[in-house]
Amino acid sequence: GATGGDDRCNAAAANAGLPGTFHAWLSDSQSSAASRIPQAGGPFVLVDGTVVADDWDDLTDGQLAALILLSENGAAPPPGGAVWSGTAYNGQKSSVDANCDNWTMSDDATVGVIGAYDDPSFGSWSEWNNAGSFPCSNLFRLYCIQY
Repeated sequence: GATGGDDRCNAAAANAGLPGTFHAWLSDSQSSAASRIPQAGGPFVLVDGTVVADDWDDLTDGQLAALILLSENGAAPPPGGAVWSGTAYNGQKSSVDANCDNWTMSDDATVGVIGAYDDPSFGSWSEWNNAGSFPCSNLFRLYCIQY
């Protein structure tokens, strides 16, 4: 589930030596990313200090200041990659409503909505061109947001 995504984010951050608490940018049938992630604070930055968004309103306006092109270790992800989200750019549940059965399934028959971390199109970082959904057997990444 989405809280399992939070656990993965916190474990990855701990392994990378990053302080703080993290939430996965995930929505499911019970909650949206916006309802799960504290909206105070900012700026939102990559591990190298690059500003992605000045504050929550900037994060959820559809256009990031910089693409999210670094992992928790500062490594660049491979081009053409995707992240699980189930979330529209504004932090609400995707209208496609596909979330790998609340992020509990990893098979070819179940599907989820992805974002594209290297696509600068409006909102595509969270919901890739509203393209529908992809089999949950894919090994996509997560966005992790520190609060």
